[in-house]
Amino acid sequence: MKDKLCIGVVNFQAAWGNIPENLERIRKFCGQAKDLGAQMVVFPETALTGYSILEQGAMHRAAAQEIPGEASRAVLRMAKDMGLYLAVGMPERKAGKIYNSVLAVSPGGIGAVYRKIHPFGRELLWCAKGQAPAIWETPWGKVGIGICYDTYQFPELIRYYAARGCRLYLNCTAQAGQADTPQAAERFRQYYFSTIEAAALSNEIFLASSNLCGQEKGTHFGGGSLVIGPVPRTAGWEEDPYCKVYAGGLENRQVGIAVAEIDLRLAVRTIYQNNSLAGEPDYRPHLYRSWLEEKEEKF
Repeated sequence: MKDKLCIGVVNFQAAWGNIPENLERIRKFCGQAKDLGAQMVVFPETALTGYSILEQGAMHRAAAQEIPGEASRAVLRMAKDMGLYLAVGMPERKAGKIYNSVLAVSPGGIGAVYRKIHPFGRELLWCAKGQAPAIWETPWGKVGIGICYDTYQFPELIRYYAARGCRLYLNCTAQAGQADTPQAAERFRQYYFSTIEAAALSNEIFLASSNLCGQEKGTHFGGGSLVIGPVPRTAGWEEDPYCKVYAGGLENRQVGIAVAEIDLRLAVRTIYQNNSLAGEPDYRPHLYRSWLEEKEEKF
């Protein structure tokens, strides 16, 4: 298993409902990423079609494609031609339903399809709820995938991935915010960055988050695509930060790509390892499961 990974995250502005144009934009970013030495590139939620909080339904239903299908084959060709591992958000049609999905491909084929477990708000006008996590097996080990609302409000998903051995989590998002007021920027920071930072810190793993940017159908997207994760411990460990931003960041609001090399050996996932003093890990899912079952009985 490889430990050093050069990964890119994209601030992406999608063309509304125009799949051929968005595939071309994805292809150009893949070329840039390859030139910068990236091995894996993460694109946002619904990068294939675009997204708007205010206008949901008809376009996504019409644009949804099966996997494999024309669009997924185009993404797979890019991965093969450039030797890249790619994660791309798209509406997916499957067994009579439509899902808000992420397609993860390697040069060798489709590696995983994640279907958003927690659609947000009006997304339910066009997409069904996914039912399961998706772990992408890569040369760098297991990679977990989530979409936007999954990441910010449901920490159980990232915790599941980390407990299963994932050292990297991909957040494909379409997070609105960072309109040109200090209040909007602070609101975006609290909801977007604080939750991502907390997930990296509490699970001791890397997160790569890719967001839409610009404006679409009355929605202003915040950009802020970034790679965040643990840092090496030094002799002065009491002064070491727990994690840091390796590429991108909140100030990164324009269309573009940010690339960083990360060392996945730093994703030590301490709470999931055996505590020699206790004889078991600090993480105790059997207890949490019993609490949730007890709570459900009272609803």
